[in-house]
Amino acid sequence: MKLDLHDPREQAIANDFIKRFDKEHFRRLLIDWIVAKNHSFSIAEEAELHAIFDYLNPSVSARKANITHTTVREKIVAAFEQHKQKVIEVLGKAPGLIHISFDGWRSGNRYALYGICCFFRDENNKPCKITLGLPEVSARHTGPNIAAEILDVIESYQIQDKIGYFTLDNAKNNDTAMEII
Repeated sequence: MKLDLHDPREQAIANDFIKRFDKEHFRRLLIDWIVAKNHSFSIAEEAELHAIFDYLNPSVSARKANITHTTVREKIVAAFEQHKQKVIEVLGKAPGLIHISFDGWRSGNRYALYGICCFFRDENNKPCKITLGLPEVSARHTGPNIAAEILDVIESYQIQDKIGYFTLDNAKNNDTAMEII
């Protein structure tokens, strides 16, 4: 839509269009898409993507709604921390013990990761499971290194006093990690 900004009526339409644009909502949608599709944070800075946004709605540029990869990261981390607090509250209200399962593997891009999940009953006695973390173990996969990562996650969710059973595979380094935990 091309508007003649010298025509007062069309200028009013353009102003209304820009005024109705919700910059924060646009940014949330963009970040949700980046996360859902596992895109690199830097995609938010791509000139071609900006051109698409401007074609669809010139308000994106007029309202300076485009964001950098740094902003994408900051907003994702802030959302994670906000949701983590909700998880801490739910786990804190769990009436019984919280059981832990973890397993390690090497990702396709060669990162050594440990998936850590917990299983519990919530305050309504409903069975629940939550993924607590996916830390990278950058040091050797020794029992002490694995235990340190697992304990960091457990402590970050403030559940160290509510731990029940552990379920893991029979790797020797897991046995050593459990002795430490």
